[in-house]
Amino acid sequence: MKKILLLIPLLLLAGLGFSQTSMIATNAPTEKVPVSEHKRQVRFYSNVLEVNPKNVDAYKSRAKANIELKNYKEAIKDYTAVIRYEPSNVDAYYNRAVAKVKIDDYRGAVADFTKVIKYKPEDLEMYMYRAAAKMAMLNSRSAISDYNYVLKTDSTSTEALYNRGLAKYEIRDDKGACADWKKAAPNDERAQKALAKYCK
Repeated sequence: MKKILLLIPLLLLAGLGFSQTSMIATNAPTEKVPVSEHKRQVRFYSNVLEVNPKNVDAYKSRAKANIELKNYKEAIKDYTAVIRYEPSNVDAYYNRAVAKVKIDDYRGAVADFTKVIKYKPEDLEMYMYRAAAKMAMLNSRSAISDYNYVLKTDSTSTEALYNRGLAKYEIRDDKGACADWKKAAPNDERAQKALAKYCK
């Protein structure tokens, strides 16, 4: 049963989207384009990079095209190149983390979310994503510390309360799990169901 509960934080990760801020070159189109166009863009930016392997905008644009094609491993390589030339590019770390989640590289995603947090420590959503990736790695104790941080800043976060309850339940802290779900229950149907099922 606990394995089923652990799938819940993964749903948070499944809904992750890619940042558009610095992912693409400033003059690249952002509208929805057909698959054939994404393939053409990959070829085009690959040719650009053969001529100028330090063209960061080409890496960003090729990464975006690879993401659209679900070529996540190739996108990760491109974001790694962006980071090599722009080591404080928060969007590149975030997008690489999301791509790593897509290929189940949760350890790598945790490392990249940690980098984002280093540059944007006030971004509570990154703590939630990192905690969910830790849960996917079955590292519930470490995930709890991220949920604790979120709740220290926003004590009413039902998402953090519910997920911390899952993490506590995973480490057999049933009393702590039930306490979190009880706090979240007035605003969270999942917490209500968890209370009814696991907190007799």
